[in-house]
Amino acid sequence: NGPTGEKGHKGDLNRALSVSFIVDGLYNDLDITGTETVHEIELKIRKAGEGQICPRDKRLGTAYVDVAPDPLAGVANLMLSYTWGYTLDKIKSSLARYCDLKGRLYNETCVWICCFCVNQHRVHEAKENKQTVSTEQFREVFQCRVRQAGKVVGLLSPWDNPDYLKRIWCLFEAWESTRIEGKIELDFVLPEEDEKGFVEQLTSNGLDSVNKVLGEI
Repeated sequence: NGPTGEKGHKGDLNRALSVSFIVDGLYNDLDITGTETVHEIELKIRKAGEGQICPRDKRLGTAYVDVAPDPLAGVANLMLSYTWGYTLDKIKSSLARYCDLKGRLYNETCVWICCFCVNQHRVHEAKENKQTVSTEQFREVFQCRVRQAGKVVGLLSPWDNPDYLKRIWCLFEAWESTRIEGKIELDFVLPEEDEKGFVEQLTSNGLDSVNKVLGEI
């Protein structure tokens, strides 16, 4: 991963997991099936970095991205905007689909995903101490990560009533992505299962039926 000080090294705030690892190695490393939501595996994410010194603040407990056995981890060139209520299967499917549609190689696409790239030990400590993050602090951190990645992809599921659109922080991320100076690319993607459902609705009942569903969101 390169010497300390090199971009993408362990401890770099912009270090991210490769899509290749997320697709082929993540489930085995965390001992999960993929049907779990991010909320449900948060403890496993923390345990992976338990007992390890964080290269950022030199304290015990580090972010998963710094201990994951991902030889292709590096500087983020994509950020995922999502909710912790989504399953890992949805996240994996969406990232794979996005890369396939955009012609991006899995082994060259590093995705900044907050649950893996933020030190959840510090988040847990802050919650226990009843500390909160202000909107301005969140905006500053978010903008830094987005400027580095240059691209943001929002995960929409289910296609006909996306949980993404019900979460204020997801809407905030999408909105902020359009306001950041510089050319930030904002896309949205459906997991394969939702894409099939959308196409089935379109082909079976026509465009008007899809417009009706989307109009009710």
